[in-house]
Amino acid sequence: MSREPLLVVLDIDETLIHTTSALAQPGIKALSLARLGMGEHSLLRPGLDDFLHHVHRHYPVGYYTAASRDYAEHILDAILPRHARPAFLLTRRNCTLRHRLEGGFFAAGGQSAFHEKNLAKVKRYGFRLERTVMVDDLPIGLRGNYGNLVPIRPFTGESDDDRLPRLARFLDALAAKRNMRFIEKRGWESVDPDDYPEWIIERPASLRALRVRAAQSAADSAPER
Repeated sequence: MSREPLLVVLDIDETLIHTTSALAQPGIKALSLARLGMGEHSLLRPGLDDFLHHVHRHYPVGYYTAASRDYAEHILDAILPRHARPAFLLTRRNCTLRHRLEGGFFAAGGQSAFHEKNLAKVKRYGFRLERTVMVDDLPIGLRGNYGNLVPIRPFTGESDDDRLPRLARFLDALAAKRNMRFIEKRGWESVDPDDYPEWIIERPASLRALRVRAAQSAADSAPER
């Protein structure tokens, strides 16, 4: 019996690209944003072409960004393999703007607001959260779906960045497991890719975790508003 496909959801900014006015380092490809009336350009993370070919060949792939739809569509039109067909594109209008306070003060770095992404929205496309992961450089945006998060170091234009080839191998190892929400995915970037199959463990859930996940499942099964 074949296992249900793993849905891979990808953030865009600082996960796949970095938009800036700074000059690109040698070896970094840059994408013009002039068509959008922007004077900046987007730097492509090293290994992006091979990574996107790989994930679109092996998995259903969706994109979920806090950016505008025009911007996201422009980026995807430029970077996707010719025959790639994303399962969906969710943008800023599909996020909830949140404000956070810690100890009476705005959170670190003065970043008082963030866009929260609700992965329950993948259900409308026929996917289950147990077989869904989202790669994102901002964990706070997935605070309601930490069990599905694959965190990744933000890309800011470094020419020696090697995350995407390693990520492809990590996703392949994850796909062999059953429930993404029971797998600890933090720390994958510091693990030798050859060790991923043994490093990834569907950890037994504690009683508290079971209660939390039961509440999440109940919320997931509720009609979407």
